[in-house]
Amino acid sequence: MEQMWDSIEEAYDGDFALNSYESLKSEVDTSSQVDLEANKDLLHIQFPSARKHKSQCFANNEESTEKIRKDLATENSKLRDKEEHLKNLFERAKKESTKLRKAKEELQRCRESLKRREQSLQMEEIEVMHEKEQIEHEKEDLMKLKAQLSHDFAKLKQERQKLQVEKRDIECASKEIGKTSKKLTREKVLLKKSSLNLKPKVFETKEKLEDCNNQNLELNITSISTEPINMLSPQLFKTRSEPSTDRKVAKTPIPQGRVLTFNRD
Repeated sequence: MEQMWDSIEEAYDGDFALNSYESLKSEVDTSSQVDLEANKDLLHIQFPSARKHKSQCFANNEESTEKIRKDLATENSKLRDKEEHLKNLFERAKKESTKLRKAKEELQRCRESLKRREQSLQMEEIEVMHEKEQIEHEKEDLMKLKAQLSHDFAKLKQERQKLQVEKRDIECASKEIGKTSKKLTREKVLLKKSSLNLKPKVFETKEKLEDCNNQNLELNITSISTEPINMLSPQLFKTRSEPSTDRKVAKTPIPQGRVLTFNRD
């Protein structure tokens, strides 16, 4: 690129063009002067107005030279403007190239970042799939737990109904127990009253039994003293041991010193 610009500068350099013009002009002037000097005499002879024609040619040559010089200066100025414009374009191109290189680097970084992001998104997608499967498993477990809880709730409801029935039975039983306790309390009171009423009769019966026992004892003693004793006759023991059918009280002998006791309650 630098060589191209150098060649452009050499091709369109104003000084180089001006030097080329001067050399061309000197060659043209030299050849013209040689021809004019050689043919000077001939021109004076053949054309009386040769001097005038020569002056006119020189004037025309000067005008054409000046015109060419102006044209070259104009072209040189245009070329300089174009060169400046090309330099500006080149500088702009260099800047744009730098920007483009930076943009390419930024694009490469963005691509790498995008690639890493895609990998991260793939990993996140895999994690989301795992979490989704875990949620599905947990949902199934919750459904099973819900069914188990419904079953347990139904069983608890049945147990509650049974407990309510048992509670009613217990309440009825407690009422019956209350009634029975009241009845027993009344019976206890009646028994206490009856026991108080029976105490005099018991003492009276006790005294009668003691009197009967004393009489039986006296009768036994009397019968033993009046009848002969036959140790070998079992009939004696039989008559003594059997109670009398005529009497209503027992004839069982009671040893002296033994006292009958009764429970006052």
